[in-house]
Amino acid sequence: MQDPTGQPGDKLFYAKNLSDANFPRDPEGRVYHLGVKQGEVANRVLSVGEARRAKVLADLMDNPTTSFTLRSTREFVTHTGTFQGVPLTIIATGMGTSMIDFVVRESRAVVDGPMVFARFGTCGTPQATIPVGNIAVAGASVGLTRNFDAFLDEHSSGDKDKALTYYNVSRPCPADSKLSALIVEKLKDAGCEASVGLNATADSFYSSQGRTGDYFVDNNATLVQELLEKHPDLVSLEMETNQLLHLAACSKGVIRASAACIVLAQRQSNEFLSTEDKSRLEVQAGRAVLQALVSYPLPETVRTHTQHTTHNTTHNTHKTKHTHQNTKKQTQNTTHKTQQTNTKPQNPTQNNNTTQPKQNQTNHNTKNKNHTQTNIT
Repeated sequence: MQDPTGQPGDKLFYAKNLSDANFPRDPEGRVYHLGVKQGEVANRVLSVGEARRAKVLADLMDNPTTSFTLRSTREFVTHTGTFQGVPLTIIATGMGTSMIDFVVRESRAVVDGPMVFARFGTCGTPQATIPVGNIAVAGASVGLTRNFDAFLDEHSSGDKDKALTYYNVSRPCPADSKLSALIVEKLKDAGCEASVGLNATADSFYSSQGRTGDYFVDNNATLVQELLEKHPDLVSLEMETNQLLHLAACSKGVIRASAACIVLAQRQSNEFLSTEDKSRLEVQAGRAVLQALVSYPLPETVRTHTQHTTHNTTHNTHKTKHTHQNTKKQTQNTTHKTQQTNTKPQNPTQNNNTTQPKQNQTNHNTKNKNHTQTNIT
């Protein structure tokens, strides 16, 4: 749809005439927030925070002027084309776990087969030995969320002097090790410095990442140090990775995911990366992550829920048909034996009626071996 604001050629999605309150789509099958439909998202997806960064990386595609681009009124921007001959999608996601949740779920809804997701964003680091400009690659991620009840006196418990009384830390969720290794390999080939370790995904840029201020009660002055004591391998703090990895883990084997982030903020020295260096690394490291995405070997097949249901229905129908045939044969055998008893003695050399159903059962079991489910490895 053309943008009615008057920009020629702009494609802007407006959600209208939606149906299905559970998972809204329009009559074309376009999903509610991203605005994309089947065929507009590739099996390999790169998620970035900024629309500007998404455009910078989309310009690295093979034919950027002819690639598909769609902006939704929810400010998601989707670019789909090819990189080094491989279909690829870049999506400007925005900030926070709810935004990456929209991207992963709605992309998955319009893509058949296995998917690979990589996040290329920015972060802070709590490690004094990691400089700004380093690329932090997630080996795993924990969720870091504000414990709302701890701020209410009547419900609070725990050590009031400890920041982690007021913040919840989940167990680590692993990234795909193969994808993380590919990202590190391509980053090093590109001349980038990379650190692999634990990521913490916070529900706030401020309180849950230990940034302090006078306007609100956050009880987080020692949060960064307590996190390091709890997780010495923590290399990055940001707002999206854990949700991406969690959804990949819950995708029934369909999605592989990892993340790489430019370290903008050194939380120990309080240093911040220059705009010039950030712009350089967006291209230098961004190209490396794109190369890792297209190098990742997608499994050839994946069992979807629909395919599994169809398979079970077909298998059960076949089984029912076979049972009916055996019952019919057994009835015929009983009738035949009764007739033989009433007319003449049975000839054992001609009595193959009891062995025939067993042969049919053997054939049926052999055929059912062809229905073995193919799993992603």
